[in-house]
Amino acid sequence: GSGIAGNLSLAQILFDDMRYLQPEAWIDWQAMEEGNDQWCTVTGSFSRQSFRRVKNYYVRQQCSRFITHGYDIVTSLCNQSLAAVNASRDTLVLVFLNEGTKVVHKVDLSSFDELPGKTVIKAYRTSGSEDMKQVYDYGISNDQLLVTLPSQSITTLVIPVTMEHSPSAKLQDGSQ
Repeated sequence: GSGIAGNLSLAQILFDDMRYLQPEAWIDWQAMEEGNDQWCTVTGSFSRQSFRRVKNYYVRQQCSRFITHGYDIVTSLCNQSLAAVNASRDTLVLVFLNEGTKVVHKVDLSSFDELPGKTVIKAYRTSGSEDMKQVYDYGISNDQLLVTLPSQSITTLVIPVTMEHSPSAKLQDGSQ
């Protein structure tokens, strides 16, 4: 691929690997490359000793910054999402991928014992024009979370929750 489209395609592979292969770690072997922005997170010129982060850095960060060692991947019914809870079962992380046009994800959070108000949820997005930018285009009401995803973007929500078991986040994909 090229540009953010290629980076989002690789993020889908990361989602699939985490969901189906259930690895202990998902590791990038090509941290830096010269003249490329697809496999690496940093590109540069070795001869000029100049380097910069590429879009892929921020796309990968959408998962790796928030889903860390000790988190469990939980069932998600939408292939363009990845859901995880921490060991103490008080934080839910939802990562949504959108390789197409604008879409709204609807998430049934009724499996959780308590849910926060919108103001304590943190959301971050990477798109063609944003790099891990904090965003607010989501809403929560009556155990339902609605998340608007612009085209060609990846969005992460960090949600404080209360739970006594590992629920399934039931994701439905579609326009509202």
